[in-house]
Amino acid sequence: MGFGLHAGWAIEGAVGSLQKIDATYLSPHVNTAARMEAASKQFGVPLLMTERFHEVRSVRCSSSAHVSFQRFNRSKIISFYRRPS
Repeated sequence: MGFGLHAGWAIEGAVGSLQKIDATYLSPHVNTAARMEAASKQFGVPLLMTERFHEVRSVRCSSSAHVSFQRFNRSKIISFYRRPS
């Protein structure tokens, strides 16, 4: 199991019927978080975060060192970080 963390906007909407309602989230940022989650398995680490998430997290969380990677996402490079072992 792995986790991918990213910060950004998203649109939430309810889908379903009167008997069952689910929430769905639409955003390129949601897709980025999903890619980070998949990459965590690829790199064999429990948690990956994007540079954007790394920038907005709390000071308490910022006390640990991180290793930077870069990955191409369409036309831009995404830097992301893993939790140190």
